[in-house]
Amino acid sequence: MPERAIVLVDAATPSDDKSDELRDLIGRSHGRNLGFRYLPGAVDMRADERRVVPTDIAATTLWLDGLVTNPDLTPENPNILLWHYQPWLIDHGAALSFHFDLTHLTEQTPREATFDVTRHLFSEQAARLAQVDAENARRLSRETLEAVVSVVPDDFLRTALPRMNPATARSVYAAVLWKRLKAPRPFVPTATAGG
Repeated sequence: MPERAIVLVDAATPSDDKSDELRDLIGRSHGRNLGFRYLPGAVDMRADERRVVPTDIAATTLWLDGLVTNPDLTPENPNILLWHYQPWLIDHGAALSFHFDLTHLTEQTPREATFDVTRHLFSEQAARLAQVDAENARRLSRETLEAVVSVVPDDFLRTALPRMNPATARSVYAAVLWKRLKAPRPFVPTATAGG
């Protein structure tokens, strides 16, 4: 993924966008935002170009999208940029689907097999999930997850989960991801999921 930074968008930020799409976006984005490094010359990858992504990266991307329940990497909408012949994952706005409806979040939610591998851009890598599973899961300890959510700004959490204080929101995100990481992982074939 491109490097990230907190970007302040001022109410006076100009736009010369003829379709008003950018102007509307800027108008809804006053204040702090998450910005990503601009990749000059990057192009949207087409589904028929997915073979340029090395199989280990494709399988790990499929695994990661299963972990975070990201339904948006599809043949119709790859959400990958190609820059200097390398893939760059973008647009994870639909991931972590539980936070769109916390009223239905239960202890069992993280264990549900809601991720549809057959709709994923890299669905042909499903057989390799078992090969990348144990190594990827080892990289993500509870402490790592907690460290990751600790750097999310409070105002971002208040926007995403307005009825929850930021400390509780961080605990929820870390707990859901940690439960999804417990073997057998619900997004990896049960017979082959590692510990």
